[in-house]
Amino acid sequence: MAIDETIKSIYSGAKQRMFGKDNTSEEYSLNKTKRSEAGFTLSELLVVSTSIGILAAIAIPSVMSYLEPAHVAQCFANMEKAATDINTATDGGRFLMTQEQYQEIVWKGRDNRGIWYVPNNKDANRGHGNDLD
Repeated sequence: MAIDETIKSIYSGAKQRMFGKDNTSEEYSLNKTKRSEAGFTLSELLVVSTSIGILAAIAIPSVMSYLEPAHVAQCFANMEKAATDINTATDGGRFLMTQEQYQEIVWKGRDNRGIWYVPNNKDANRGHGNDLD
């Protein structure tokens, strides 16, 4: 019992030094801490949401300005691909091979995994040392 009384006296002495003689200040302090840890106040939420809105208003136009050159570059790449396809078709005398035509020239390989031979435009019509002719 002596140890319990010693602990109680140490606790009560520390409590009196921190909060004074009445317990109302301790209860107020504990309640204030519990209330402040419960969540954000309305003003804090308004400040944060306003800041996010301002940042979005600044960032969205600059991001949109990068999208238009990307679309233009994609259009040029598509036109270049179409020009390459037309050039290949006119240079070799025939159009590009279909998937079925590629499947006809499959070499299964040593371990039967299926290795594809993709001829370039000159080899497609004449053959290039292969026995597909």
